[in-house]
Amino acid sequence: MAERELIERVVGPAGALEVSWRPPAEAGGNRVVVIAHPHPLHGGSMENKVVTTLARMYSRLGVSAVRFNFRGVGASELVAGMPIEPGEIGCIAV
Repeated sequence: MAERELIERVVGPAGALEVSWRPPAEAGGNRVVVIAHPHPLHGGSMENKVVTTLARMYSRLGVSAVRFNFRGVGASELVAGMPIEPGEIGCIAV
């Protein structure tokens, strides 16, 4: 089966985030992994080689892979006037 990937923009109150979703290679997978990229101040984005390789490998293992760009990175928006909280970049709550 050919590998598929859907890239969309998810709109929220602080602007849209660029999000990539790669479904599992085989039908029936019910697990999801969210992969964050390296810190944006050091050039990180969802197109980072490690991030894309992880997404591809999880998909092949039957796990849906989601990766995204933080606010202000790639096609993700950074809306003027919306404060960035201390520690927001690089932190994810699961």
